[in-house]
Order: sequence, then C-alpha cells, then structure tokens
Amino acid sequence: MVGVFAIVPNISAFVQHNLGYPRERIGLLYLVGGTASFIMMRIVGGLVDRWGATTMVSIGTLIYCSALVAGFICPTAWMPVLFVFTLFMLSGSVRRVPMQTLASRVPRPAQRARFMSAQSAAQHFSSAIGAMGASAFLIATPSGRLEGMDQVAWVALALACLVPLGAFLLERRVRQRERLEMTQALPNSA
Repeated sequence: MVGVFAIVPNISAFVQHNLGYPRERIGLLYLVGGTASFIMMRIVGGLVDRWGATTMVSIGTLIYCSALVAGFICPTAWMPVLFVFTLFMLSGSVRRVPMQTLASRVPRPAQRARFMSAQSAAQHFSSAIGAMGASAFLIATPSGRLEGMDQVAWVALALACLVPLGAFLLERRVRQRERLEMTQALPNSA
C-alpha cells in the first residue's frame, strides 16, 4: 500500500506534464484502466483458486514492476501512456484479489471482524504514509513537470518485491494451521 499510494495520487499530473498526455483525455485512461481492472478481478479469482495466492501475487508484482519501469522509471515515447496506465491498474487487481483471499484465511471466524478492522486501519495508514512519503521526493517545476518520480517508483518497486515473499510465508503458515486443525478435527468426528 505504501508503494502504490506513493504513485497513485501523482499519476494524473505525471502523465500530463511529464509524458505529454492531453488533459482532456485523462478520463479515457481511467475508463480503460478501470474496465481492465474490473475484468481482470473476475479472472484472477478463479486463477487464485487454481494456482494459489502466492503465484498470483508474484505474477501481479511482475506486472506492477513492469508498469513502474515502463511508465515512471524509464518512460519511452514508443510506449503508449494508455497501455502503461492500464497495465498499472490491472496489476492492482492481480495483486489485490489473492492478497484479500489470503487475508481472509488468517483469522479464525470469531476473530474475523477485529482482524479485518485492524487490516483496514493498517492499509489506510500505509496509504497515507505512501502519499506523504512521495512528497519528500517530488518537486514540481514551474512548467508543472514532476521531478523525482523515478525515485518514488524505485522505492515502490523495492517494496513491491517484498510482497511475494510475504505472501509465500503467510500462505505456508496458514496452510500448516489449516492442516493441523483438520487433523485435530478428524479423531473427534469419528
């Protein structure tokens, strides 16, 4: 969340003033990106059930890092802004669905509401840290260009690379607990 929200609040200004994307077509970016994200969410749900959360988080992180490099670290004129923006938005769905699925398996039913409240608070706090942290790197020039976005993107990329490892460790621990609970329940049901 820190890395994503270091980028998200600055996308509109960056694509307009740094990449030359016309202001009157910003709505198209969000329409296409949001539609692709919505469609991908439906697809990813089934893929998480088939391949597991860690695999899908890893794929989503690869897509996210590709979008960061192509859009913010080393943007090139031949890469359409619409494509990179859509890739960025789509990566959020590919990462968010498996992480939410995995998070729903962490608490026991009696702890679920407290866990989800704490998780939501942590996500909001992380979003605020990301948005405020990006402002320490970014400088708006008189022409409106955002300088330092590549540094923000590098930090976001580094943080993103930790997510698959965290998902792997969490998924392994949840599976161990679920297996233990299942074996403990078997003798009692017989």
